[in-house]
Amino acid sequence: MSYSYLILIPKKIQEIHVPGGISRNEETFANLIPGSKYTISISAISRTKNSPAIEISGFTAPTPAENIQISAQMESVHVSWSPGVGNVDQYRLILLDKGNELQQNNLEKHVLSYNFSGLTPGHQYNLTIITSAGGLENYNFRLIRTAPAKVLDLIVANDGSLDSLKITWKRPPGNLDFYNISLSHHGSLKERKTLQPHVTEAYFNKLTSGCLYQVDVRTISGELFAEMTAYGRTVPQKVSQLKAVSMGWLRSLKVSWLPPSGDWEIYNIVVSDHSTVLLNSTVQKDKREYITKDLELVPGKQYEVAVIVASGGLQNTARCKGRTGKQSLIVVTGHLGKTMKRLFGGMNNWNCYGKQ
Repeated sequence: MSYSYLILIPKKIQEIHVPGGISRNEETFANLIPGSKYTISISAISRTKNSPAIEISGFTAPTPAENIQISAQMESVHVSWSPGVGNVDQYRLILLDKGNELQQNNLEKHVLSYNFSGLTPGHQYNLTIITSAGGLENYNFRLIRTAPAKVLDLIVANDGSLDSLKITWKRPPGNLDFYNISLSHHGSLKERKTLQPHVTEAYFNKLTSGCLYQVDVRTISGELFAEMTAYGRTVPQKVSQLKAVSMGWLRSLKVSWLPPSGDWEIYNIVVSDHSTVLLNSTVQKDKREYITKDLELVPGKQYEVAVIVASGGLQNTARCKGRTGKQSLIVVTGHLGKTMKRLFGGMNNWNCYGKQ
């Protein structure tokens, strides 16, 4: 006597004959379709006679979801996947937070994506995707993380300093592992700091005066980050060796200086008589002197001169005083007994009158 095993769905696809006399009460069918229902028919065969067949049904387990893709935002995560080989009745998605079930969702078999919302920024979750078919299940899981939030109220201030910047911010909501603070100028990285989550300020020293810097603050959580950018400028230096001299001129002054160190954009030259501004002129940064023409200054009078170094909206001022040339009165007696008085004020500026 032998046994015949048939597997039907809905027609015969496999048949196995087991010879009699073999102590065997099981059989394995291979190369079946995952997640499918099969009917197995078993009958005993003795020569030309067959016993009535016994039929049992069973399902193969479904394959797990494949190619799981994660797209993380601050408070949400979008999940998509591909179905495995074979059949599936439905998907069940379970989101865990430190072992506690946060969300569970059952999806029809044609739905291959889902969006989890209302999550905490920068937080890690455990996602399990369960495929079900005929009461059997298979699963795949991923550790997923929301993107961290950006810092709040980022400010870059010089506090009146020529060579340092202070960076302050407020900690964002959610979780983060650390901050990366980078300082750059014209795209070139100058310095980077790594700070712990409880820190909310940083300092950069030994910077160039009058220079505009870019500050990027990254909040890091796992492999994800969010970045906030702000700009700040150090105060420019003053000019040095500032002088205002008449050069013998009655109505003009020559203003000269040495340039400051660091960076700046322009100079402003201001000449004033006490509280009255007589001149406010812009001078390019490559200049080292300025002559006050067409002001008709008063001979022999002292004036206040300021040279303002401007960089962005910041300024630094050096001041000095300068006096125009004095007129000179010279008495000359002529050969006719006339007295001639000449009032000299330089080569091109003199007056004269005569007295008999």
